Parts: sequence; C-alpha cells; structure tokens
Amino acid sequence: MRDNGKRTPRRVVITGIGAVTPIGMGANDFWSALLAGKSGIRRITSFDASNLPSQVAGEVHNFHVRDFIRQGRRPPIARFSAFAVAAARLAVDHAKLSRNGGPVGVCIGSSVQGNADIGEAAFAKFRELGWQSLGTGPSLEVAAHSASSYVQGELQVAGPLMTISSACCTGIDAIAWGTDQIRSGAAESAIVGAAEAPLSQFTFGLFSASGFLSTWSGPAAEASRPYDRQRAGLVLSEAAGVLVLEDFEHALSRGAEVFGEILGYASSAEESVIRDPHDRYAVALQQAIIAAVGRSQLQPRDIDYICAHGNSTKFDDEAEAAAHRKTFGEHAYSLTVSSIKSMIGQPFSAGGVLQVVAATLASYQNIVPPTINLTTPDPKCDLDYVPNRPRCVRVNHALVHSHSLGGHVPGSHSALVIGASRHIN
Repeated sequence: MRDNGKRTPRRVVITGIGAVTPIGMGANDFWSALLAGKSGIRRITSFDASNLPSQVAGEVHNFHVRDFIRQGRRPPIARFSAFAVAAARLAVDHAKLSRNGGPVGVCIGSSVQGNADIGEAAFAKFRELGWQSLGTGPSLEVAAHSASSYVQGELQVAGPLMTISSACCTGIDAIAWGTDQIRSGAAESAIVGAAEAPLSQFTFGLFSASGFLSTWSGPAAEASRPYDRQRAGLVLSEAAGVLVLEDFEHALSRGAEVFGEILGYASSAEESVIRDPHDRYAVALQQAIIAAVGRSQLQPRDIDYICAHGNSTKFDDEAEAAAHRKTFGEHAYSLTVSSIKSMIGQPFSAGGVLQVVAATLASYQNIVPPTINLTTPDPKCDLDYVPNRPRCVRVNHALVHSHSLGGHVPGSHSALVIGASRHIN
C-alpha cells in the first residue's frame, strides 16, 4: 500500500476470537460470563490440595479436545496444547477464515507449558522405572513449542511459526509478534495467543512457598479480589485465548467482521538501579504505557478504558494504581479500569490475550466488564474499577497491560492499545 509514493504501514485488525476459560468457551460465552460477573474460581478438584495453603483455582471443566480436531487426527496429550488447539479452532471459525489464502503466521505462547501434567508424570515414572520407561512422547509434548506446532498442523496453514514465553506478558507479546508479521508483509493473517494448564500439586507448592497464592478463607468464588482491601493473593487458573489478526485490506476484501484494531505496543523492563520495588514497578509500567500510546499516535487522555493486570496481590495492585496515576494524571480519575482476573483468576501467559479479548469486545459493544468481589476498596487503589457490575461506556481506545512476575528481581511490562472498529475507514 502506497500513499504519495511512500509505503504506508499495513493496518492490523482483529477478526476472530477464541477462548477456553473457567467461565466459558468461545467468544460469546466468555463475554456473556464476564458481563454477568460470573466467577470461575472454585475449590480444586483436579488434585488433592488439602495440605496446601491455597486450595482454590480456576479450572476448565467439561473440556473434550476431540470436539475441536479433525477426524482421524491424533490429539495433543499435554493439556495446554489441547487448550491451544481448541481456542485456535474457535477463533478461526469465529473469523470464518479460509486456509486457501496467503501465508498465515502462528504463535501460541506458554510459560508453564507441559510441565504440570506431562513433565511431572514423566518425572514420577522416571524415578520409579528409569529413563527407559519414558518413550519419545513426553520430551516432545512437554515443550512450549508443541502448542504452536499442533495449531499449525490442525488448521493446515503455512507461514511463519513462533513460540513466545515471557511469563504473564506472553499473550500480549504474541499479539505484537503477529502484528509485526502482517505489517512487514510476511503474512496476510496471524493466529496468535497463549495457553496455560499449570494446575498441579507441585506448581501450587512452588507458588505457595513464594507467597503469591491466595489464602482467602471465605467462599472460593470470592478469593480473587483485585484492588480490595481484603485481597489475600492471586488465584492460579488454566485457560487459553487466541485471536485471528488480519491485514485490514485483506479482511475487507473477504467481507470479514472486524472487532477492533491493533494500534500500538510496547514493552519495558524494570530497572534494578531503582531501589524501591513499588517505584521500580510503576516507572516501568508507565514507560510501557506511554510508549504504546505514543506509537498509536494518541495521547494518554485518549484512553477510555484499561483492562488491567490486576492480579489481586497487595504489591502489584498498589504499584499498578500508582503507575496509572503518574501516567494519566487527572485523567486517571476519568478512566474506567477493571480486572477480569477477579473472575477467571491468573492463567499466566493466557491472561494478557484474554484481557485483549475483553478490551476489544468492550470497544465493540461500548460496555465494560466489572471487577467483581470489590466490596472494601483499598485506599491506595483509588480509581474507578467498575465494581461488581458492568457499565455502559463509550470506548474509543482501550489499553491492556501485563506484568511478568519479577519477585525480588526486576520484571517486565507489556502494553497494547486497541482501537474501536467503528473508527476504521
């Protein structure tokens, strides 16, 4: 595409959405559950958590991978890969995307990958029977790249293939990769997202030892409570989210429904020279937001809604609120901000892409999902977090951001700006 002899950047739009989550599968069910304020957090049923300090999680129930694969094809063994294939199939069907086209990029990210099911089971077998008992399967299924490979094979597409693993930023970073593939001309469309199935005794033990997981003693559905004074840690969950991205002209030519536009992305590392952890977090998040907004050719005051990281930990929620105040100034108090993790928990890599799904549909329908379980606001989290009920809001531009766990060492932040589809011309 050229304008006055100069090449203009390809515009990248969202035409398909797939979700496998504790509150629903598919774009419509997931979105309806978010607007209803439905919690997917329950007491753990997939393993015995009775001796662990955290006994709640966001589990996906009634999932059957064979519902999403071609007849005669061998399904993935690892649960995260199965989620990825299902979410990708749902996204492609939602987009009505034909494989009889140009190159299609695929990038499905994961952080825990197949360790919680394949890895732990293989290790137990190894301890008991030795390496000879393992076979070839586990070494291939446990790898993070298996999800992308399964998706590309199942959907029978050809083009760039990538896997990204950047902890909780993975979902946003995968979307940025797909956007770059389309803008560069390497692909006409991209199937991008992330999948996680981290629920196991050992994984829970690891994160319980680190002090991250919720020790909430009340009803399980109320355990994830971002920005609330009574929050007691994050709630782990499993999920997958996948988007179909397309070059706008390509989507227009085939009559695709467009749900939103990818405008700008940025990532920023926390600087170890900043000694105060809250300041370190806030400065890096501010840098990521300002860069993403600037690359969208916008000003901070143009953002209407933030689908925030909001993971229900005391540290992250407070540092995030400080970053929002520093970045947006007085406009911070005019924004609507919400955390869907209050409903789905924290599915690590998949969280960011599901936030993008929520932000995109919020801009498409001009309604913002709530932050549930927000009954006693933390005074240090003093913005409009849309407590407990959805709200009709004119959303022209939405911001999504994620934070990769840093703990006592610097982490990183990724931010993405979504434009409403009604402004595309």
